[in-house]
Amino acid sequence: MLVDAPNILTVGVDRETDFERISHRLRRDSCKIIDVTEVRDIDIQQIFSRIPAEIRIGKLIKPKVERGSSASLFEFVETNTTGPTLQQRFASVLSRLSKESLLLHDLLVTISYVHACGVPVSYDTLYAFLRGDVSSWEDVYRLVEQLLNFEKGKSIN
Repeated sequence: MLVDAPNILTVGVDRETDFERISHRLRRDSCKIIDVTEVRDIDIQQIFSRIPAEIRIGKLIKPKVERGSSASLFEFVETNTTGPTLQQRFASVLSRLSKESLLLHDLLVTISYVHACGVPVSYDTLYAFLRGDVSSWEDVYRLVEQLLNFEKGKSIN
């Protein structure tokens, strides 16, 4: 593997914006940047055949995307699997959460929003957000733990 080669530095990032955040640490003139965001046609059939048969749809479908864009791996897999989409699952979780605990619902939305902005969510940020609802940092930890338990299907109380 390239990671094990002593004379090669391998860097993997989730999105181009994440790369831009760390690129100042690399010498770009000595870098070979390989963007693997797009799923190439040659890979599509192999990816499709590796989706477990019990969740794979019968016939390969290319996802519909905006003109000039290519489907991501995520879009391809979601289009070619059965069951609820990620968007539907999130909507279900948010709906259930808002019925059981509006505070935990708002906490999840806040964490998701801050993450979507590309910023790590710190406990200080959460403590500031929850300042009217918590009296200590321990309460913030407890709420985050309840949120994690809810996601795992456990009781939030």
